[in-house]
Amino acid sequence: MDALLDNPSHEEIYGRTIAGFRRRLAAFLIDILILSLLGSLLAFAFFDPLARIGDLGRGIGFIIALLYFGVQNSDIGGGQTIGKRLLRIKVVDASGNFIGLAKAHGRAAVLILPVFFNTLQLPFLRMANSTQMVFFVIQAVAVFGLGLGIVYLYLFNKETRQSLHDLIFGTFVVSRDADKAAPVGEVPWAHKAVVACLLAMSLAGPFFPGVSPGRGPGLTRLYEDLARTGKYTYIDVQNTQGMHGGTCLDIGVWLREEPGILEAEAEKVARLALADLPEPEARDVIVVRIGRGVDIGIATLLHTRKFHQSPMEWKNQLLMKSKPEWK
Repeated sequence: MDALLDNPSHEEIYGRTIAGFRRRLAAFLIDILILSLLGSLLAFAFFDPLARIGDLGRGIGFIIALLYFGVQNSDIGGGQTIGKRLLRIKVVDASGNFIGLAKAHGRAAVLILPVFFNTLQLPFLRMANSTQMVFFVIQAVAVFGLGLGIVYLYLFNKETRQSLHDLIFGTFVVSRDADKAAPVGEVPWAHKAVVACLLAMSLAGPFFPGVSPGRGPGLTRLYEDLARTGKYTYIDVQNTQGMHGGTCLDIGVWLREEPGILEAEAEKVARLALADLPEPEARDVIVVRIGRGVDIGIATLLHTRKFHQSPMEWKNQLLMKSKPEWK
């Protein structure tokens, strides 16, 4: 199995067997599957309280993932998660020894931060513009800087097979039966330069025009008005192309509390859209996806419905509902 998973020409380094890309990837996918199953059970069992806190639930998932990778990859777990045990690899330091809890948790944090910051939004927390920009910069560095840096080194650093979290904490992933030996080999400067450029670009990117947060005319106002209600834990507003080439306003929201009638809640969202957009009739369709959802980073569970009508049909429906009923 070792011969199938690793390329010996890159693996043997002075008696140490460095784990190859495919073996590390397979182990990581097994660990992700285990975490996803655990997260799904948690989301199902505690759906209502988790739905109320929205993306703050990712903090719970982050702690679970951090403990999973941190404890098992440390000397306590023998440097092996369940996935690594199955693929017969382990995490060691530059001397071939297992790493301590603090280093293992720091290494795990760098690895999983991009996942938990990706698409993170907290619409019910009203933040000043300066605070929003700071949050966006941190998110950009975590997702694009760290995330792309990790992926790049996974794919192209064939010399030591260290990814970014390994380089930061001085660790290696080696075969389970590898002998202890002094580390040899060096990550080429070109790889380090690429990672440095990715981090610099992610840090500076949010300040360039067209990259900073913004949803275009009308959409930003609609997002802010929806967020101002405090009713939604997740809001997604965007213009899209319909299946037949028409323009579509797609609005997705997750409700904090259990709704009475979803159609009535969808009508409230459509009413705001018609009021905020400069030319709502310019869209062929307004789609409202509404319901409740849980996102804890390691699992997502949704209960939503979709309502879609033309702007004129929404107007007529709202007009009919606003008319008094004659007895």
